[in-house]
Amino acid sequence: MTEAAPDLARTRDALIQAAEQLQSTARVLEEVATAYRPVVGEVTATVGGSTQQVDIKMVETLQHARHLTDQAIEALKTTAARVAGYAQSL
Repeated sequence: MTEAAPDLARTRDALIQAAEQLQSTARVLEEVATAYRPVVGEVTATVGGSTQQVDIKMVETLQHARHLTDQAIEALKTTAARVAGYAQSL
C-alpha cells in the first residue's frame, strides 16, 4: 500500500461525510420551507391586492425568500450528489 492510499481513504471519508451533511442540511431547510410556505401564502392572500407600498414590499420579500430557499435546497442536493459520486470514484 502506498502512502497516498491512506490519504485517499481519508479524503474519500471526508467527502462522504460532507455529502451526508449537505443532504441533512437540505432536509432541515425543506422542513423550514414547508412550515414557511403557508405563511407566505396567507400573507399574499391577505395583502396581495393591496396598493400600499409596505404590503407590496412584504409580499415581494416573502416570495423572494421562498424562491431563494427553494434554490438553496436544490443546490445542496445537487452538491451532495456530486460530492458523494466523486467520493465513490476515489
